[in-house]
Amino acid sequence: MMEGFIRLVEDPNCQTGQLFEELERIARTQLEIKLFSVMKVDLAGGEARRIYTNEPEVYPMSGTKPVPTGNWADIVIGQKRLFVANDYQALVEVFPDHEVIRSLGCEAIINVPIVIRGVIQGTLNILGPAGAYPPATLPFAEQLKVPGTFCFLFNEYVTNGSING
Repeated sequence: MMEGFIRLVEDPNCQTGQLFEELERIARTQLEIKLFSVMKVDLAGGEARRIYTNEPEVYPMSGTKPVPTGNWADIVIGQKRLFVANDYQALVEVFPDHEVIRSLGCEAIINVPIVIRGVIQGTLNILGPAGAYPPATLPFAEQLKVPGTFCFLFNEYVTNGSING
């Protein structure tokens, strides 16, 4: 499952977008996905910036959103655990853009926190139809943290021009 990912990383012409596309492909092997995006979190600024999306017409690259607060922040930022909502009402309670999300056929979400050295760097956002993410899917979603973290580090490497930033 990771062979394509590894080949991309080793390619001297690999671009961050290609790596995120491969991460999405890996996620699709076991999860139903209508929307897949990656947000880089700026906790000090209180916002998240999109660094990958499979729906650029609706959610453009480099678009920003306020970092959710409340229960979502406690789970994702505080506890560094997956946030899962499997129905539209749960989305309404957390995401101000819930109507746009629903217009894409999405009523369920998994936010996978990407944590490096104890600090949340961002989230993988996996959205699908209502009920798409029962407990049996969560161990696989949890495993996406490893390639997701690598994608974040690769993005920083490409953006900053070195491993040290």
